[in-house]
Amino acid sequence: MDTDKISLQLYTVRERAGQDLDGTLQKIAEIGYRNVELAGFYGLTAADLRSRLDNYGLKAASAHVQFALFESNPDQAFADMHALGCEYAIVPFLTEDRRQTREQLEQIAETLNRLGEQAKAENLQFGYHNHAFEFAPVDGTSLWEVIINQTDPNLVKLELDLYWATAGGADALELLKQYPGRFPLLHMKDMEGTGDRVDLPVGQGILPWEKIMEQARATDTAYYVVEMDRPRVVFDDITDSFKELQKL
Repeated sequence: MDTDKISLQLYTVRERAGQDLDGTLQKIAEIGYRNVELAGFYGLTAADLRSRLDNYGLKAASAHVQFALFESNPDQAFADMHALGCEYAIVPFLTEDRRQTREQLEQIAETLNRLGEQAKAENLQFGYHNHAFEFAPVDGTSLWEVIINQTDPNLVKLELDLYWATAGGADALELLKQYPGRFPLLHMKDMEGTGDRVDLPVGQGILPWEKIMEQARATDTAYYVVEMDRPRVVFDDITDSFKELQKL
């Protein structure tokens, strides 16, 4: 795989980055990563964080931005994306109180469309990242069904988290086949087969990676974003995923 298509979600290294941001970024670059996905600014301005990334030859291709900021101050959110040089601005999570009824889900879809239109005007791509709860039933539907069917594919892309989709009971490979072109970003983490929802580096669990990659390549995936919620030995794990993606 082209190394420039591999990214790292910095949430994976959150503890190390919180203690030593420069040392963590240097290590990430040494492993071979050229792109990262942000999950916060570490108390820095967007411009200062961009400077830190530049020092290590890293590009913030995408960033997770809290839905509350998009709703309350989209101009600031998009200005930050420009300052960082991001291509993709992604909603990472919806709080439980926002997803209790079908009406709420449909309101979320409307808001995502509106924000997607604003992002497009800013020459940015807007998107949404799933966990498992999107696949849970709500009033005869699900958040996933509402988002996939009621948002404009040209305005709202989806960052498919293969692990969490699987944990939610979906078939991640079938989703890739069913909605080609909808997932320019993929979250790459494997799953242990014990049923305990243990995440693993790519290639060390039960997900069918060769088939996933074949389908992802066919639909022009832009970035393969390595992420682990609970890494074991963090730099070893992100190195293992990086090397496996190179092979795949």
